[in-house]
Amino acid sequence: MSGEQLDPEKLAGRPVKLVRNRIAAKGARLLFRELIQVHNKLLE
Repeated sequence: MSGEQLDPEKLAGRPVKLVRNRIAAKGARLLFRELIQVHNKLLE
């Protein structure tokens, strides 16, 4: 988890579980995009 993203969210009063969930979802999207790019390159 990125501390850079977590600290401002905690200071804003957001629940830590919610912030962690958002960061994890963002990471999952980035990984999925990378997977799709690699998959497409293999199909070429």
